[in-house]
Amino acid sequence: MSPLHELQSVADGLAHHPQDHGWRDLHRLFEYGLRQPGTNLEKVLVAAYRARPVSAAHLLTLLGIALKVEATDRFSVLAASQPPMQRLPELEKVLQDRGAAIGRLLLSRQNSFTCARRFLVPRVILSAYFSQYPDTPVRFADLGTGLGILPRQLHSRTQFEIFGPDLRWPGGFPTFQSLRFAATFGVDKAPMPDMSWVLSCYGDSSYYTQLHEDLDIALRDPTVASAPVSYAELDLLDTAKLALFIQENEINSANLSYVLYELQPHLRRLIIDRLTGALAAPALLIVTEPVQELGQAGCQVNLYTALGQPPIAFCQVSDGHFNDHISALADYNSFVQKFPISYRPRIGEQ
Repeated sequence: MSPLHELQSVADGLAHHPQDHGWRDLHRLFEYGLRQPGTNLEKVLVAAYRARPVSAAHLLTLLGIALKVEATDRFSVLAASQPPMQRLPELEKVLQDRGAAIGRLLLSRQNSFTCARRFLVPRVILSAYFSQYPDTPVRFADLGTGLGILPRQLHSRTQFEIFGPDLRWPGGFPTFQSLRFAATFGVDKAPMPDMSWVLSCYGDSSYYTQLHEDLDIALRDPTVASAPVSYAELDLLDTAKLALFIQENEINSANLSYVLYELQPHLRRLIIDRLTGALAAPALLIVTEPVQELGQAGCQVNLYTALGQPPIAFCQVSDGHFNDHISALADYNSFVQKFPISYRPRIGEQ
């Protein structure tokens, strides 16, 4: 499939996403514009797609963020609900006038949206897994960490008690279990994002307003601020340096949350293989990715424990921002039989 056809197909999926959290009308504009011949939109996107090994879904979301940053004064017009044919001339003018700055962002940055609830599933999985290795301390790395709050929240019972009750698991609501952390790392590509860039990755909607309030709660929590976390700037595509970082720090568990979808498919397996080959025993890699490249609501969580082994299809989360409920996938029951999850007693139980 040509770059243009790939971009058109993915834009169509984003334009018809079942949830509208502030980006869908912009994606409808992209979908319409990519089907018109010879547009500035086509030139900017195809050039970036050929120059950088990112996925079409990531590039399209990144263009929305870039417009929000570099065309703030016109963004409300571009993202309005008017028919795309009425908005396309404005988009074309913006790309003509500010295309160089927008293009630089497309080639240098990534979607650094930071969700305050995405630590919940990794925290439960880590607790269950390492409870079966009581003599082994956890040495954890959050890869593609964004603002870097997830590795901090793993240490916080307060955060778990605030956000945990909003996410129901197949067995109810998990309890917060202690974990013996020996080291915790947050890793991302330079430049590490600041709050200004992270907020640019939020859509303009009441839904994202609530997510921003969640983030603010996390950032103001002293148990998060004081958590012992180290940070490192590292490009995950430099897999040799990535493996060396994992080995030198004796990391035995790692997390990739909404990271691999940003890359072209052939690179995703390469990173997974490098990580599973480098992690210390007992190795655990948690990978959370959106359903159908952001084309559907929710996300899927797969687990990896050994190099060359197929993924453990663990669960699907109904909402990609970790509200609502979790559904068991094919390998969920076999995994929790070996690594049981501790749940709170139901009402009336002791």
